[in-house]
Amino acid sequence: MSSSRKTDKTKKEQRKLAYICAPYAGDVEKNKKAAIDFGKMSHEKGFLPIIPHLLFPYLDDVTDREEAMSMCLEVVERCDALFVLADVITSGMKMEIELAKKKGMPIFQFYRLGESVYAEDRLIQ
Repeated sequence: MSSSRKTDKTKKEQRKLAYICAPYAGDVEKNKKAAIDFGKMSHEKGFLPIIPHLLFPYLDDVTDREEAMSMCLEVVERCDALFVLADVITSGMKMEIELAKKKGMPIFQFYRLGESVYAEDRLIQ
């Protein structure tokens, strides 16, 4: 098989990147676990989940908040879809959702039914 055919096949098989938009502040450990579970669910739907809760552990949520949000928004720019855990929408999540809307990306909204169980409510865009 030629290298160009391998490249074509690889492009076809690439999964779409799903940004996991979920609360972080507050009970950080609980929120990280929820984001991981939510990421697993998006993976099961065929997406490659990007979980910002795990990307920047060296940043402090209080002192580095502005930089963390800037980096998160940069990651949203590169994703194909936004998966929103909509039980609680924080100010940071609102910024991520607004950017996704501007970009015209599909936004899927979910609600938690129980531990690690999610119900898709609707496609926002």
